[in-house]
Amino acid sequence: ATELVTVHNENCQFIPHISVLRVGQTLRIKNSDPVGHILNIDGFKNEPVVANLPVKNTVDATFQVAERVPSIMKSSMYPWMEGYVVIKDHGYVAVSQRNGSFEIRGLPTGTFRFQAWHEKAGYVRRVTVDDAKTTWDKGRFELELRDDVDLGDIVIESALFAT
Repeated sequence: ATELVTVHNENCQFIPHISVLRVGQTLRIKNSDPVGHILNIDGFKNEPVVANLPVKNTVDATFQVAERVPSIMKSSMYPWMEGYVVIKDHGYVAVSQRNGSFEIRGLPTGTFRFQAWHEKAGYVRRVTVDDAKTTWDKGRFELELRDDVDLGDIVIESALFAT
């Protein structure tokens, strides 16, 4: 994927809150706020991004290595501002909607390992899948994909997401 991924600083929030990009793809952070920011993006394998982001300006960043977990994006000036950048070497990633639904298109047939993560809960481990309680080690589960696979209903205890 070569298209630009844009995140807006708007009302001292990162919009979208979670962005997904592939290795080598450009992330553009645009400051739409009437105040400046100092942008920080910290990962484990990529060099950190630290940049002054004046009013009505942009900062571009690219990442050369996939990250195991989402990288934290924040403003040094406003500690409540936090977002995430998911950097992968493949396009098989989804960010769930508010109701928890998600879709990953174009997956080939075969058996694959998936991983579920949430900013409050971390790796999603204890889940109920179609009324059966189970545990996913580090949020990972395997699934054999055929034509149209529906994961069914996956229920995660709301207490895991409490602040």
